[in-house]
Amino acid sequence: MKRITFFLGIALALMVAGNVSAGTVKVQTIAAGATAVAAGHAYSPVDVSFGGAVEGYFALQGTIAGSGTAKIEYWTSLDGTTFREPTGATDIISGFTKTSGPASDGKFYVQFFPDFAQYLRIVITETGGVSTITPTVKLLYK
Repeated sequence: MKRITFFLGIALALMVAGNVSAGTVKVQTIAAGATAVAAGHAYSPVDVSFGGAVEGYFALQGTIAGSGTAKIEYWTSLDGTTFREPTGATDIISGFTKTSGPASDGKFYVQFFPDFAQYLRIVITETGGVSTITPTVKLLYK
């Protein structure tokens, strides 16, 4: 019985390790903290082409600085030219300020689940309408 339990434990560990280590996590800088987004305006400097197989794991990590309020959403495209927010999509973050986040320091790490697409655009919008934001955002995907 001990031998069977041991082999089952090893098999389970190998299955879990195989799932975790398969593929490579890619990082794409979306905003490097050098551009202020004006009150009421949107900023989407980078379109991401997946070109190959993506396993469906997506996350954003970043910081919102400035006195404004941020919303981050995603748009998708088949051709890399026409981008739209998918029907039923929800914002990745909304109402986020320099004092939001787990430590109230404007920092975030959030997983999200975009619709199936060849291209992805991350759109950062200042929604307060009065002040600017300066975002630093990286997209992680696998």
